[in-house]
Amino acid sequence: MSTIQSSKPPVPALARIESQYRRFLARRWFSLMWRASVWSGLVTGSATLFVTGHTNGFCIGILFGVLGFPISLYPLLQAYSNQLRHPPKTLSRSSVRPAALFSTSVTAVSSLRLIASYVIFASAFTFLYCQSVQAIAPSKALGILSPTQRHPLHLNERFIFLLFGHVLVYICLAIGDIVGRRIKTEWPSRKMPLHLAARNSLSQGFASFAGHGLVKPSGTVSQAAAVTALFYVSYTSLRRSVWTMLYTHSAGLLKPFIINFVRSSHAAVNWQLCLHLQFLTATSLLIMRPVTTMINAYITQPLDFSSFAVKSPLSPDRYLLTALGSSDAYYSHFTLMELVRISRDSARRKAIFADISKQPVLTHELWQALLLHLGSAHQTLSIRGGSTASSTAPAVQPRPIRDSHTIALKSADIFRPAVKQRSTIASTLQHVLDGPPQNHPAASQAVVRAEEIAKAMEAKAVGQVKGATEQVIGRIEGTQVGAQVITEARGWLDGMNDWAGRVWADRQVTAALPEISKTLWIIDILTTLMVASAEEDLYGHVQQVLPATLEAFVRLRSTAIGFEKELAARASSVNRGEKTATEESSARISPMIHACETAIHRVAERFGTSLTSFRFPPAIAAALTDIGRTDDD
Repeated sequence: MSTIQSSKPPVPALARIESQYRRFLARRWFSLMWRASVWSGLVTGSATLFVTGHTNGFCIGILFGVLGFPISLYPLLQAYSNQLRHPPKTLSRSSVRPAALFSTSVTAVSSLRLIASYVIFASAFTFLYCQSVQAIAPSKALGILSPTQRHPLHLNERFIFLLFGHVLVYICLAIGDIVGRRIKTEWPSRKMPLHLAARNSLSQGFASFAGHGLVKPSGTVSQAAAVTALFYVSYTSLRRSVWTMLYTHSAGLLKPFIINFVRSSHAAVNWQLCLHLQFLTATSLLIMRPVTTMINAYITQPLDFSSFAVKSPLSPDRYLLTALGSSDAYYSHFTLMELVRISRDSARRKAIFADISKQPVLTHELWQALLLHLGSAHQTLSIRGGSTASSTAPAVQPRPIRDSHTIALKSADIFRPAVKQRSTIASTLQHVLDGPPQNHPAASQAVVRAEEIAKAMEAKAVGQVKGATEQVIGRIEGTQVGAQVITEARGWLDGMNDWAGRVWADRQVTAALPEISKTLWIIDILTTLMVASAEEDLYGHVQQVLPATLEAFVRLRSTAIGFEKELAARASSVNRGEKTATEESSARISPMIHACETAIHRVAERFGTSLTSFRFPPAIAAALTDIGRTDDD
């Protein structure tokens, strides 16, 4: 029987590595979740004790907070985690008006999921809080139902007021987080213990909640208080008309639940209940904000690779080389962070340089894996984040070639088209990484002339309208009240235009450079290894691929500079947000340009005149010379 059964195929090494990553991150996530549940119970218990004044309220609050954690805070944390692990795809890049940018930001699928998680948390926590208070102090009348003899399922208007008000506050907070781009992954610049990273994040969260939130009008607490007050005024003003409309148009279906709401009495909802809503909002924020602030530390801190290598048959360096092949961008961040660390370890570098147990050697395999990642980033930047369907290379049958890895690296074919015969890898990747050919049809003279006339007419019309508008505004500014109103309006308008410029630039750059942190790490790893190879690479493996690497840096820098200039020219479409859009795009792209230039400077300083022994294409040699002159200046 055993001879009939076929043995299971061996699990690929990459699948085992990803499984180790997954289990380690799951344990880390579970540790955050149980801490968050305990924190939720303690805060809920303290709030119940404060409201009821009974010690039993503390125990009941803890019970409701811990048991209700899976239906209240956990969905929100899961939505946060998903957005940080796998950032949403780039939104529409054709929108330039503030209204269009706002609508596309809020109505995106990822944004709607995040808003829904906020609504779930606000609704569930309102229910848990009111039930815990009602269980200890029924006189507070915060239960869900307010039964009568004729309508035993009649709803409690006080609970409905707290529920709707709390949900509205969190919808506004969710929109603020989305529009303000506050939910974004921040990868650490250096390795530190997880508890220290979490403590730093927690202290920042409390400072934002208790410090800036109470002082600045833009703080979380101030915004929540303003929304609560506005909701109370709106509810008391429109209460009777809204409930009457719902009752009238529900064909009697809502009568058993809201019949008493139609009355004109305001006894159920008063200013004291508004203060209760303020307290409820502050309590939920005290639970939610610190935990969401700590999520980034738990998601981005480096992994413990020493424990992984012990359980793997691969050597530590081969382990990382295999992990680089993962298609999960989130996992590859951890692999590159570890490579950044070991590239600064002299012993680990020497081990990589000295590994010649297989062909191709470990140094060339690692170099190819890193250059492929860099080439992918270069291709995405070249096509500005557009579709690659038209530039997909056809399948190529593999052919036996001597040391194909080294040949591909030496010729740098993943960054430039070559005229000589190249390896299989180079043939496959050339068309993908160079991007589709760009056509620039020359415009006819008649079309250019027509465009100039149309622009002149448009400028004249705009000037006339602008002059009339300035006259009207000048008359309004002649009064004291009018001057103050115009000043405030201009401040809001400038802020809105600046926001539109930042969002527009962010979308353009994110589409073309979706993972800029990975690209910067790869440049740093390659540069550190090249500089160290002058003394530690006894076999000269790095020197064989050094020209191709410098050429890759030059081409990546050139493409980034071209993209920066392109965005600066297109920023005029944002109108009044042009300056902010230009500054934002430059701030996002300049780190990559600076990283490429710094890498070239470091290599040039280390090798000096020895670089003249390497052969570069004329354009690349000229670019290297220009970068060196810039450094001298």
